[in-house]
Amino acid sequence: MRILNLLSILVIFGLTLSTSAQNNPQIRACNQTGGEFKAAKTENDEVGLCKYGQAYIGTIDLLNYRDNQQGAQSLQTYIDGIQSCEPYGQMKTITILQSLSIDVCSFDDGSMIEAETLRTGRHDPRNAQLNRALEIRF
Repeated sequence: MRILNLLSILVIFGLTLSTSAQNNPQIRACNQTGGEFKAAKTENDEVGLCKYGQAYIGTIDLLNYRDNQQGAQSLQTYIDGIQSCEPYGQMKTITILQSLSIDVCSFDDGSMIEAETLRTGRHDPRNAQLNRALEIRF
């Protein structure tokens, strides 16, 4: 009986998480484009990242890019083939799930991209999934 109750709780919990994920536009956009949503902490904020293979971008940046709103500086820098953070942005370290720290290039508009993703550039095979998600063709 305890096992049945535990399974019921896990199923309900899983359905609740799935429903809330689909209600969050950041998570939904990330998942719909083949990415994996990751919550991260900066020094004074929490942000959403979307992981494509080894590449990370901000989820708000992805939403704005997909909605054809004003492009995020992070993605525009990447698309333009610029492979260095400075002088365009500033380096920050953020933590994903209290275990993995990554360096990101943060821009004045609040957008961000993983520093390694930017450094390796749009032609690197490690960024192929990100390119597909952004529908970048060469």
